[in-house]
Amino acid sequence: DTVRKYMFRKNLIAKEELEKIPDIHHRVKIRDILRSREYWSEVRQQFSPSELKMFEEHFVNLYMQFEGDCLASEELQIKKFITLEILKDRMLKQDYTNTLQIQQSQKMLDAEFALPSEQKNLEAIKMLNNSIERLQISQLSFLKEFRDLTGEQKDVEKKLKISRDDRIKNIQDATQNWTSIIKLLNENSE
Repeated sequence: DTVRKYMFRKNLIAKEELEKIPDIHHRVKIRDILRSREYWSEVRQQFSPSELKMFEEHFVNLYMQFEGDCLASEELQIKKFITLEILKDRMLKQDYTNTLQIQQSQKMLDAEFALPSEQKNLEAIKMLNNSIERLQISQLSFLKEFRDLTGEQKDVEKKLKISRDDRIKNIQDATQNWTSIIKLLNENSE
């Protein structure tokens, strides 16, 4: 575990992985890019170690999809997209935990109701009913928040696609005439 943690922090790759993943050097380079960004220290504080691994993997895959041609605004949109994805995953885990708690409370409630009238613990029944009701309300709240996050994520995805499509269109337009090429070069000196 200590060696794996050290390798993760230093962005080192095990020899076995080199043979398994053909584009591993490109992926390591993109991880280095991510870890050099100013926002990386904030990201490290926001997510657990397993979520950080997920963040890095998503970032590398999306960055590779852009074939290294990624503007700063697009990179921040990628960061936001991944953040929303991780938050959705976190919410789904919490929802699953709530579902298990509801099932467990329902079993306990059923067991109390199965007892003869004189043995029923009315206080326990009341507490279990309140617990189930609270968890069900939490699940309804979860559904609303999850839909909101999904909608926001779709907006980010759409913005990424639009900015990418606009850049491709500008390049295609520039191939049509010389003045467009000069204008494109002036606008994007990089």
